[in-house]
Amino acid sequence: KKQEAVAIEHPFLHDPSDDCETSFQAYSDVAPLLKKLAQRLGKSKEALCIWDPYYCNGKTKVHLKKLGFSNVVNDNEDCYAMMDGAKPLPAFDILLTSPPYSKDHIERLLAFARDSGKPFLLLVPEYVHRKSYYPALAKQVELFYLRPSKPYTYYAHNGGRRDNTLVACRHWQRDGTCPRGEKCAYQHEPAGSEAAAPKAVANPKPDGVIPFPSLWHVHMGAGQLVKTITWWQQKYAKSAKTALIRNTADIPASVVNGKTEFLGF
Repeated sequence: KKQEAVAIEHPFLHDPSDDCETSFQAYSDVAPLLKKLAQRLGKSKEALCIWDPYYCNGKTKVHLKKLGFSNVVNDNEDCYAMMDGAKPLPAFDILLTSPPYSKDHIERLLAFARDSGKPFLLLVPEYVHRKSYYPALAKQVELFYLRPSKPYTYYAHNGGRRDNTLVACRHWQRDGTCPRGEKCAYQHEPAGSEAAAPKAVANPKPDGVIPFPSLWHVHMGAGQLVKTITWWQQKYAKSAKTALIRNTADIPASVVNGKTEFLGF
């Protein structure tokens, strides 16, 4: 008998449209950095402790294990209780995650990553470096960026933003209409209405969606920036499927359907 897909339950308030699984290719692109960190810490790939605080459906562990990293913490629990000190943090070596895009998740994650004192690999939308809160992060930690040659595909387990979201459309809020019409990925209903309430409806086969072109924000630890960039350029510059970018000013605009767009809210 064919089993029906079951919607993922979370022990904290969340937007079901955020349940988008990161592709294997995204993890594969940063595997050399994880291996390099393990070597620097005197650990094997299997022993390196990787923490992904945002649980989607458990594929993080599956994908990383395929790449040789089996010590991965990615549990279905309230990560903010740990980030805020109410619960103990896992003893992780590196923070690696693709956070939810709604509300203030990205800003909260960046603040935690900045203050954690640990290396991190954060896969976030390309518009993030243009947000007002971003310069404070960039000034306090050494960063570089990895941009894939093709946008990563994400897999929506509850229909994606097109089917359910708590994020209001800025056009609809301002004008009462939206140029994208029903193709818009954001909320057109009055806040609090029954139609606006998100519903987690699981997909038997997750849909491949690209909510935003995204890139990796990389911090390999204090004093490691120049060493890491030199090593990467010598070993991977010609073969990698990602472009290493040193400064935010060099991050190109996204190209969508042949048109250059600076994506954001």
